[in-house]
Amino acid sequence: MAFSPDGKHLASSSADQTVKIWDATGSQETRVFSGHTGYVESVAFSSDGKRLASAATGTTPPQGEMKAWDAQTGQELVSIHEPNGASWVALQPRW
Repeated sequence: MAFSPDGKHLASSSADQTVKIWDATGSQETRVFSGHTGYVESVAFSSDGKRLASAATGTTPPQGEMKAWDAQTGQELVSIHEPNGASWVALQPRW
């Protein structure tokens, strides 16, 4: 999980192939990002909080998958697949 830079939101990764955004003060789910094909292992906000990166692994190709999202709208900005089965476990963006 990861806190947004302003501390108002929390992003969580999930085995249900989603990334969820929560209101950090009220513990209410505010957004769900869908599109991964495997277990989402990690999430990270960009330094300005405008983007969110998530990484997932799966049991069938593509094994490793990274996505970048617009943190406000949930729009998928980019998706990268690793055909050799590698995965990204920790994301530390320097955007």
